[in-house]
Amino acid sequence: MKLPSLRSIEPLRRALRGEFVRHGLLIFGSTTFVNLLNAVFYFVIARRISVSDYGALTALTAGMVVISLPAVIAALVIARYAAEFHALEEYGKLRSLLEQTSVAAFGLGVVIFLLVWMLHVPIESFLRFNNTPCVLIAACALGLGLVTPALRAVLQGVQEFRGFAISIICEGAAKVGGGVLLAQHFGVTGAMSGFAIGGLIGIGAALVSANPLFGYGRSAFHLDPRRLAQTMAGVGLSGLCLTALLSVDVLLVKHYFEPRQAGIYGLVSQIGKVLVFVAAFIPTLLLPKATAAVATGKSPRAVLFQAAAASLSLTVVALCMLFFFSRFIVQFIGGPNFARAAPYFFPYGVAMAVLAGTQLAVTYKIALHRFHFVFPLVAAVILEVAGIVFMHETLWRVIAIVILGNVASFLAVTVRFSPRELRAEFVRSQEVAASPR
Repeated sequence: MKLPSLRSIEPLRRALRGEFVRHGLLIFGSTTFVNLLNAVFYFVIARRISVSDYGALTALTAGMVVISLPAVIAALVIARYAAEFHALEEYGKLRSLLEQTSVAAFGLGVVIFLLVWMLHVPIESFLRFNNTPCVLIAACALGLGLVTPALRAVLQGVQEFRGFAISIICEGAAKVGGGVLLAQHFGVTGAMSGFAIGGLIGIGAALVSANPLFGYGRSAFHLDPRRLAQTMAGVGLSGLCLTALLSVDVLLVKHYFEPRQAGIYGLVSQIGKVLVFVAAFIPTLLLPKATAAVATGKSPRAVLFQAAAASLSLTVVALCMLFFFSRFIVQFIGGPNFARAAPYFFPYGVAMAVLAGTQLAVTYKIALHRFHFVFPLVAAVILEVAGIVFMHETLWRVIAIVILGNVASFLAVTVRFSPRELRAEFVRSQEVAASPR
């Protein structure tokens, strides 16, 4: 098979550029607005509760991210198949996919809530946080948070980014409004209640946006069990690794360090993760667009180059802000009680910038159905977690380990991104696209 030259794909690149920019601005605008709402949320909450309770809140939210891994795995798989069905105009299958995944996500949410309810005592013991109502509300928010990604994944797959954006804006606004209002009367428990309220509103908005799909007749779809198992395993392990890289350090610091230091690190992690959240819209765009290109026999490289350029630009700007304005940020967001956090912002931001690149690379490999990177990535994550467990003398040491672990993870995913490998992956991706489904 003769591969297209860079010159021959230039018309496709120009066509994609306008669509990528339009969709990118929509998702970037909505996610940026939600990130600003989150900043307002933590700005107000940091002044409503103690530093120790703030550390507990960030640990609970980090735990929610870890436990919601099944939703992350399912959302990526759902978005990938939805993109294929949409590209091939198989709308009946899209409706069936939407209904079946929504019911399954709701059932999983109920099961996880019951598990947290039964295990709330050891959870509170591990976090050194004696507040059962807050933990149970976090479990409720977690259960609702499993349904929303499944609904949004279908919207993402069909590239209905307007509805996708409306859903995340509604969820963010409800979380901030409800959490801030309730925190004034119920402290950290009220702040956590905002997450449950936001999840409920987000589900409603996503269902409204997905309503046109219910107009099509149901059409059964049969997935190749071997290919589905390979996809689930690859997406699951990579999703587990990315979730661990994003959140496990916060949980370990909360466990090993005294409450005030854990609260300081909690603020550092929330600010540093802005780099990941700001660039999070790019993998959201990349997955359905690259998958659709592969499904229709086109090269996904043009989309990859645009996504990489956008991600690099955003992370560089964000790092410059953390470097030059760290003291202003800590005073504005956390106040005087968190002044010791300022020196940690930039190095932690570097770690998160590398993680943003890793997420982009993982998303591209998933779109091409290539999972050769998974086991090296798992090894890198295990080394990072082990490093924190056995060498956590100071917060500086923890951040240094996080940086090294994220760099190792990035290399594990991208080491085979040579031009020759890209050409080989393009050939394999077209073979996958041409294979019977």
